[in-house]
Amino acid sequence: MTWVVMVAVGIFAAVGLWSAAADPAPVSAEETARKVSQSLRCPTCAGESIADSSAMLSDAMRQTVEQQVRQGRSADEIRAWFAERYGDQVLLAPPRSGYGWMLWTAPLALVGAAVVVLLVGGASTRRRWWAALLALAVTALAGVWLFVPQTTTPDPQTMQQEGTPQVDAIAVLRDAVDHAPGNAGLRIAFGGALEEAGKDAEAVEAYAAATRLRPLDPDTRYRHAFALVRSGEPGAAREVLEESLHVRQDHVPSLLLLGALVHGEDPERGSALLQQFVQLAPEHPAADQVTAFVEGELDEVPAEVLP
Repeated sequence: MTWVVMVAVGIFAAVGLWSAAADPAPVSAEETARKVSQSLRCPTCAGESIADSSAMLSDAMRQTVEQQVRQGRSADEIRAWFAERYGDQVLLAPPRSGYGWMLWTAPLALVGAAVVVLLVGGASTRRRWWAALLALAVTALAGVWLFVPQTTTPDPQTMQQEGTPQVDAIAVLRDAVDHAPGNAGLRIAFGGALEEAGKDAEAVEAYAAATRLRPLDPDTRYRHAFALVRSGEPGAAREVLEESLHVRQDHVPSLLLLGALVHGEDPERGSALLQQFVQLAPEHPAADQVTAFVEGELDEVPAEVLP
């Protein structure tokens, strides 16, 4: 019976060696960052890793990974950092902790039970052969589970139905901004996530920071102004939009929003801005209603046509 145990151990070792040869350790910072990104789940995508996703949230997570790699952290340390903050659901592979150990160690326990059966002196030859096959099969399965990287992800709809907690997008983006404070794109994405969560005041701060980083970008200024309107600060929004039109006089979204904001106090200028908007964007979905408002057919610019 000793040969059966030796073969089982041999298979287990062979699987480990094969895995090590097939998946060598990363040799560069870029390779480490790529490997880590492939092991983290995109919170807003359908079964993609952040390495394969084009979502802004995944971009933020990739930048955080790259920053931590440059700081000298290992792949396991980075994955642990993400799991600690956002939960194990951010990992594509099941964790080997808590209840996860039941998955990883169960095969080994079955191997031990099979070996015990093999050593029972009164067992028949057929029973010993079945026990031997069980030991070898389960040993091979245990080796695959322990050594081969897991890349399968659960279906997002199924996860949602089962109540699996999702990664907190705001927390991810907040950490990304902390790691790369000079990245205006991350701050804009952070502002968008805050707006979706109804945190308008915090969104204003995020867009204001992005505006300071991109003072000549009218799109960034427009986002800042729109967040100010939503947070109940139309006067501050007008100032930002005025500066936006100084940067680019034909910025269509700024013309529409500023025209709607100033029309009550200065109908002549408001109408001029709205007419300029229609001239520049006659195919815009709001063009007909804005024209009707300027011509007096509507009492006010419908809120739903504002960008």
